Amino acid sequence: MVAKLRTLVPGLVYHPWIRYEDANGHGACEPEAYAEREEEILLFEVKLTACRAGHAQLSGLYGPLLSALFGGKPVRGLQIARALHAESPGPAVDSLSDFLYDRSITIGTLHVPDIRFL
Repeated sequence: MVAKLRTLVPGLVYHPWIRYEDANGHGACEPEAYAEREEEILLFEVKLTACRAGHAQLSGLYGPLLSALFGGKPVRGLQIARALHAESPGPAVDSLSDFLYDRSITIGTLHVPDIRFL
């Protein structure tokens, strides 16, 4: 799925390791992918099934870290999942294009049951 994202999102950085230090000490994390734009950072997390943990990673860890690393730029996050269930977090995003061009979407979930439909 990330290979397909690379063709659609210029400048995509795949699986970077980020080392940080916070109140709990030293840590490291590995977001799925991100792309720096002039005015923002686009952050992607790919999951087999959409889950709250994916959204928590986007908004609670990866997003704040990337924002700090890129001088306070806003970060918008998208969880891309092949499957959904009753507790999958929203809001639902209709397409990758919607996420890329609608800056009002700060975090969302895109259901992609088949990579051909990304």
